[in-house]
Amino acid sequence: VENPAEKILDKPAYASVLFANYMRQMDRIFRERGMVVVVLIDEFTYLHTKIKDGTISGDFMKFWKSFLQNYCVFAVVAGQDDMPDFIRENQNEFACMELMRITYLEEEPAKQLIREPLMRENRLAEPPFQESAVDTLYSLTAGSAYLTILLCANLVDYMNAIGAAMAGEAIVKSFLR
Repeated sequence: VENPAEKILDKPAYASVLFANYMRQMDRIFRERGMVVVVLIDEFTYLHTKIKDGTISGDFMKFWKSFLQNYCVFAVVAGQDDMPDFIRENQNEFACMELMRITYLEEEPAKQLIREPLMRENRLAEPPFQESAVDTLYSLTAGSAYLTILLCANLVDYMNAIGAAMAGEAIVKSFLR
């Protein structure tokens, strides 16, 4: 399938037609092969600001809804701050999406996320982090599952690099430096 980018640049007035033709061809290929495209977008609410200030056309959300409904494309979008306003202003466009509120973990589940994956993966009876280290890691992430996973993965890499089997407060502080 020929990429329409150059044609779109040459004939911007036909951009939507050229893009739609391209996506229909891609959609046919995806369906034949049992494939889908998953688009991951963080800070989707930035679009709201750009639509409000006129940088992006107000019709973008109609395009977005059509894009998701007409092609083998799925989207996972994350937004904060003014996402409820964005949804309220574009109710029809968001109707094709399943909305899910994701919040921070409570303290104990967040601490379990710090302790348990390594215990399970390595069949350990005890967590590789002392409780003071778990407390410090929790205080740094405030229960954000994403930040907890990211921080712990990097801490484990650090522990492996220095040859530490257990992390206490000193190793965590050294890691953070």
